[in-house]
Amino acid sequence: MKIKQTSIVLLLAITVATKVSADTAINIDFSTYAPSTSISSLQGVSFAVLGGPGAPGTPATSNSSWPDSGLSNSTTGNEPTGTILDINFGNATASNVTIGFDNFGLASDASRGTTTFAEYAINGSILATGSITSASLYTLSLPTAGVHDIQFNNGTSGESSWLFDVKTLSATVSSVPETDEWAMMLFGFSTGWLGYSS
Repeated sequence: MKIKQTSIVLLLAITVATKVSADTAINIDFSTYAPSTSISSLQGVSFAVLGGPGAPGTPATSNSSWPDSGLSNSTTGNEPTGTILDINFGNATASNVTIGFDNFGLASDASRGTTTFAEYAINGSILATGSITSASLYTLSLPTAGVHDIQFNNGTSGESSWLFDVKTLSATVSSVPETDEWAMMLFGFSTGWLGYSS
């Protein structure tokens, strides 16, 4: 009886642990979407335009008047409606993140400055920051692990704002255990230990 009980509990714990630790590769090519396509989420990753001057909302791919198509800091894909493009990995963290970023709206006025980015952990703390001064397509490789959220920000508003977009996004994503999953694992291990030791 003791062996059977311990075996069941350990099997349950192994099943939950396997589910928790599974890694998934994501690869998104926004240039394959039609211009001005609104995209709120893909492959478990959600996207948002923030920071004004417009209302927060779902980003759209840049429209046909811009070179190539990518997910922009605009809810229309035409002119910038927000200073921030937010990429959120939901109930997961990412590593080996590579982003094809195009700062093309900067090219028309070099005095506008740079686009900055920040990587956040799931608890909201900043993992890393950086800046992109290139006014053309740029490949950004982020070596940081445990990334929950990435924000691109041109730090401007109104007439001085410019359009930028993300052409591609790839990463290795690891799910973060839910509270009930942790509870099941702890219960399983403790019950198994008690059953084995008594």
